[in-house]
Amino acid sequence: MFDEEVELYPRPPDMVLRLPMNKKWFDMVYSGEKKEEYRLKKAYWENRLDNLIKKSQKDFLAMQGKEFIPSEFNFTHCGMLILEFFNGYQKDAPWFRAACDYYETRNSVQHPEWGESEYAGKEHFVFHIGAIIEGVVKKNG
Repeated sequence: MFDEEVELYPRPPDMVLRLPMNKKWFDMVYSGEKKEEYRLKKAYWENRLDNLIKKSQKDFLAMQGKEFIPSEFNFTHCGMLILEFFNGYQKDAPWFRAACDYYETRNSVQHPEWGESEYAGKEHFVFHIGAIIEGVVKKNG
């Protein structure tokens, strides 16, 4: 296939971000009706994302026998961000994983159902939901 020998590196490990949600939003994301997921921008979510990204790069470099040097951080050495949605905390709770096309922070995220809630108008992480990859979702009936 190739005329010359090419050194191929393994793909960086995926980063899985677990996102609990209630049934209504879970079903809307699963059906494709809801294409964005929001999390209030707080230290908890910032730290989770930061740790996932750093771990992905460390694992990728370790696969190549290289050392992770924080000052040389490079996003191209990170795996795909996978969003793992789950409905409830039970051991057998319905769940699925979807690709995260990208995420951003956005001020003044508004949602009609939030109305005058404490979350309206605050800065959020906005995860843009891509294709569903796998999961176990129970059907009603």
